[in-house]
Amino acid sequence: NHCEDDAISGDALNEDQSNAIKRIKSDSKKSLKSYAIETLKKAKLPEEYLNRNTVQSIYRSISAHRWTTDDILDFLYDTNLHYMMPLCEFMTGRGLMKLCEMCQAAPNRFYSQLNKEFISRFNGIRLPIGIFIQFLSEIDRFTDSSSISPTQNTKKYVTQLKSVLTSEPSTSQIPVIAESNSNESSS
Repeated sequence: NHCEDDAISGDALNEDQSNAIKRIKSDSKKSLKSYAIETLKKAKLPEEYLNRNTVQSIYRSISAHRWTTDDILDFLYDTNLHYMMPLCEFMTGRGLMKLCEMCQAAPNRFYSQLNKEFISRFNGIRLPIGIFIQFLSEIDRFTDSSSISPTQNTKKYVTQLKSVLTSEPSTSQIPVIAESNSNESSS
């Protein structure tokens, strides 16, 4: 009987996701931010990730390496990366930069790891791959240590993560993509 309950819960979750997608496609008048917040509320993320007052936040005027935990949450909120907030809530700027370094070196592996953490913390809700890619792209804007431009970085992430999206579900191990030469020219 317990197994039947689990199957029903999975079906209900898939039905909810399907209905949400249909609603989004049928109503083009709502903003992306409205949909993000509406989806997150249904996903039962804590209220602190959905409503923040960031008007007086100072993260915009200081180096990302000096960000506090509040600065990081404000940054993620302002860039509509609500899903990343619970994964980064205890990090300082240096920790966030380290996470980004690791994600850039092995995006497939770290997407998989962050997704697993997200699923376990929020009852099966997945971390959207687009949010992960946008997170990496937004961080590039706030760091000046990148040897290639943010646009090139974003293209690299998309290319490297295609295997995550196209791999067979039965594949037991996510392929690791070799990091490209970090001495590439930005021209």
